[in-house]
Amino acid sequence: MTEPEHSKTRKWRWYQYLLVLSLGANLLVVGLVGGAVLRGAPEHIREFRAANALGLRAYIRALDDESKQALIQAIAKNNDSESIGKPAIYAHLKELSAALTVQPYDSAAVAAVLARHGQVISGNVAVGHGILMYRIDAMTPEQRVEFATRLAGHRR
Repeated sequence: MTEPEHSKTRKWRWYQYLLVLSLGANLLVVGLVGGAVLRGAPEHIREFRAANALGLRAYIRALDDESKQALIQAIAKNNDSESIGKPAIYAHLKELSAALTVQPYDSAAVAAVLARHGQVISGNVAVGHGILMYRIDAMTPEQRVEFATRLAGHRR
C-alpha cells in the first residue's frame, strides 16, 4: 500500500519548519560571533594585555582595587609612548619575516633580529617594573603587607 499524498505533504512541511528554525539559529550564532569580533576585546582584557606586555600580570592580580586602577592608569599613559616599544616590536616582526625568507638562509641575521626583539621586551619589563615600584612606594606599610600576602598566595 502506498501512503496518501497528504501524509507526504504534511511530513515535508514539518521538515521545512525544522530547516527554517535551524537556519535561524545558525544566523543568530554567526551574528553573535561577528558582533563580538567587531566590538573587540572587553576593557578589562585590554588592560591585562598591556600589563602582560610589561611583565606585570601576577603583580596586578595581587593588588587591591585602588592600586590596580592606579597601575592600569599609569600603564595607559605609557601604552602609547615609545617607551613601551610597540612600533619597534612590529618592526622586528617584519624584519624577522624578511630574514626568514632570504636565500640562502642566514642564521646569524635571524639571531640578531631576535636579540634586538629581546632587548625591546626587556625594556618593556623595565618600564613595567618602574611603574610597579612607583605604585609600591606610594603604598602604606599595611598595604604592602596585604600585597605581599596576596602575592604569596598567588597560584596562577
